Amino acid sequence: MELEEEEEPKNPVVDPNEVTYRPAQKTAHSNQRQAEMIADIIKKGKRHFGSAAASLTHLQDPDRKGELPEGWKPEVLDVAIKGEKSTSEFIEKWMADKPAAVLVDSLHIPGAGREEVNEDTGLLEGGDTDHILIIGDYLIVIDSKAWKKKSRYTVQDSHTVLRNGKEFPGGNVKIDDALHMWFDYIDDDDLEIFGAIFIDNDDEQDPKTKEWSTSVFRNRNWWQNYWFLVEQSRMKSWLDERYREIAGYDEDSGEYEDLDSIKLINPNLIAQVANTCQRPYSWSDAKGIDMKSLLG
Repeated sequence: MELEEEEEPKNPVVDPNEVTYRPAQKTAHSNQRQAEMIADIIKKGKRHFGSAAASLTHLQDPDRKGELPEGWKPEVLDVAIKGEKSTSEFIEKWMADKPAAVLVDSLHIPGAGREEVNEDTGLLEGGDTDHILIIGDYLIVIDSKAWKKKSRYTVQDSHTVLRNGKEFPGGNVKIDDALHMWFDYIDDDDLEIFGAIFIDNDDEQDPKTKEWSTSVFRNRNWWQNYWFLVEQSRMKSWLDERYREIAGYDEDSGEYEDLDSIKLINPNLIAQVANTCQRPYSWSDAKGIDMKSLLG
């Protein structure tokens, strides 16, 4: 998936040598040693933790087969896993030139309950979070959806999503619950949190009109939530806007008033999030994860 061309205003540029670290300390869900380990790992160049779609791989567990809806097709799982991995790769590419940004994939807060199979979608839902992007004291909770192309999506008053004006399997989204869970779980007085649902579906652009086949209607419900529904063609611009917002961009002056926020790495916040990483069903899917350092 290609990133779209960057739009004005330009994102602030942070030199890696300008990055600062909040002192490591114990929190309600991590200890000082874990925070120190996270800081050391990041200083060595690793800013991506966890395994994308790890939670979904548990549908491969034979014990789950009895929970699957009648007529369930394995292709449903393949598409969902591909979507989460695509979103993870996209975010990692986006944050390459943002040295204080950290991505953690496939998370489950302890005590949030067992993931249950959704009868409409045939996928696991409940307490899992697909991706969390951390910038300073900001937590961006991201849910990845491989919904159909050639469709127009709308957020209703009830915070459910319609496709082409109609209800559809998966439209009863749970991101409101996820935001509340993370806000209650994280032990950090400076925490700021918001979320997004990314429609990551290999969207197509008309070569003549330059219009994309997937669109999101930005009605008043879209603007009034703590989360945003974002089609693939606008994922980069949405992340850019959040990045400038965190940096305190002033539209009138064109200046950034809080650049320190995008230069900060908070290992205490990252450790709490990383401690909730889900193990893949098969360890062969756990490429690049040092689970011992994250969960020990």
